[in-house]
Amino acid sequence: ERTVGGIAIFASMRIEPGISLITTSPEVIKNNAIEIGEINGQLTARIYTVQKILSAIGSISVTDSLVNTRWAKLLVNATFGGMTAALGCACKDILQNDDALEIVAHIGDETIKTAHASGFRLGLYRGQDLEFLELKQNDRIEDKIAFYRQFFGPYANVKLSIYQDLTKGNKTEINYINGYVCKMGKQNGVPTPYNDFVVRLINKAEEEGYVPDFESNLELFRHRFKCFS
Repeated sequence: ERTVGGIAIFASMRIEPGISLITTSPEVIKNNAIEIGEINGQLTARIYTVQKILSAIGSISVTDSLVNTRWAKLLVNATFGGMTAALGCACKDILQNDDALEIVAHIGDETIKTAHASGFRLGLYRGQDLEFLELKQNDRIEDKIAFYRQFFGPYANVKLSIYQDLTKGNKTEINYINGYVCKMGKQNGVPTPYNDFVVRLINKAEEEGYVPDFESNLELFRHRFKCFS
């Protein structure tokens, strides 16, 4: 009863104690900063009070389907959050590499199929319907890659939190992001080989105390899946 939920749509990096750098454009924060909602989906007076307070930083939207919204956020975190850590890079490095984006497309597809098998659909994210990213029969993966390039363009310079933790030698959240997709996929009979491999690579980097090398780990993906265009 003391908790409301939400997702942050903008990104930042911790530079030092008390100093953070916003790494998304002012337009993102102005138009889509945070989305909040009650866990049970009710539209309560306190949600609108929280919206008013937080609106000092940008656009704050209210959702009546918080769990669906969080699945959309999970896709964002699993795709680029997981991959930037697994490859030791910024978002722009993935956006410029077709093979890396093909991996991202499969991670996203597994996440969507796992959401559906768990009884949920993805909510809108920045006004975009991320359900489009599911790979259905006869879909062209090139269309999904083009969507990812357009959608993640404003985040090109971002180094997401999992990658940041690896560089600092901290324990990451990978088991609760891509690992959650793996867990729910297993429970619901959805294969998640791409998410499984991301988790494996990052857990290994954590255990051995190193930051992955982009080209070396991308080659591991190529060797593991052998399905690139």
